[in-house]
Amino acid sequence: MAKRVSKTSSSASKTAFIRPPATPVSVPASTPPKPVAATVAMPAPVAKAAPAKASLTISHGQIAKRAYEIWERRGRPTGRDVENWKEAERELTAELGTR
Repeated sequence: MAKRVSKTSSSASKTAFIRPPATPVSVPASTPPKPVAATVAMPAPVAKAAPAKASLTISHGQIAKRAYEIWERRGRPTGRDVENWKEAERELTAELGTR
């Protein structure tokens, strides 16, 4: 353990630490430790959701194509792209519901 030594000067008090000389440490001879088998807990299996049927999903491309058709049908008006997109989604969803 280090000893604390105080040195006092006229302006401030200073503290210095003096380390004792290193002493050799004897380590008893022993056999190396035996390896321990690692046990890893496996997570519980997670149930997978059933894959959606391709015929029941609407792709981005299908909506884009239908929105383009709606845009042309309405005379190609500007600034109504979101409205056309939502209309395309409604039409395609309704078509899938009747199949």
